Amino acid sequence: VKLIGHSEGTTIALSGLVQHPELWNGAQRPADLPAVEVAALLAPTIYMTSVSNFAWRALASLQVGETMHALGIYGFNPNSKLLQQFIPQFCELVSIVDCEYPICLVFGCQSDNLPAGREELIYSHFPAGSSTQDLIHWEQSMRTDNAFNFFDFGSTKLNQQHYGQDAPPAYDLGSLSDMLRLGVWHGGLDPVSDAADVETLVGDLIEAGAVRSVTDVHYFENYGHGDFVWASDGWHTGYVQSLVNFIAES
Repeated sequence: VKLIGHSEGTTIALSGLVQHPELWNGAQRPADLPAVEVAALLAPTIYMTSVSNFAWRALASLQVGETMHALGIYGFNPNSKLLQQFIPQFCELVSIVDCEYPICLVFGCQSDNLPAGREELIYSHFPAGSSTQDLIHWEQSMRTDNAFNFFDFGSTKLNQQHYGQDAPPAYDLGSLSDMLRLGVWHGGLDPVSDAADVETLVGDLIEAGAVRSVTDVHYFENYGHGDFVWASDGWHTGYVQSLVNFIAES
């Protein structure tokens, strides 16, 4: 199995691989379960200490997720049909505002990377919805110094119930075996998956010494958070080819 995750998908992938070694470890894997051999992490959001975007920092400092949960709002969908219809129309109405700007404001991108005429399709999928608990977890990551921790339930009593300790434990990156190859792709215009956080993650993975190594680390100076999904110049920059090569070499 070749695993490719983007943004939150990288968090899900790495946490799953740590918690379920049977996904990649032959000694623990059922005979009928194919092994995960490689994992490609695109714009990883494992560490979020250096997130620079104002909107994301505001979420963390104002504890928006906690407020939503207290109000009984347990999920959110920024891609409602109303928003999908409104943004492209607004872009046409106010010609001084580029249509890609709402996305660039939050996720960082270059207009040249967005496929022309595909704005409405992009808005229909990105950014994606999630649970309020996920939002709270992201906020916790931004308030924590380079730590990949389990969810903090907000009280020692609840943490004790779930983890048997007062504070949430960290995911053990050192538990990943040398049977697993990891690759990382990140961009210089990404205010969510900041280059400093990604470099720290790569260093921690290598220092943990368990991964056969992070064999591929690719940095694209003019890529933002979403460009690894929609960039129209993926072949010209070498991004797509580097990903294809990584998967093919496994």
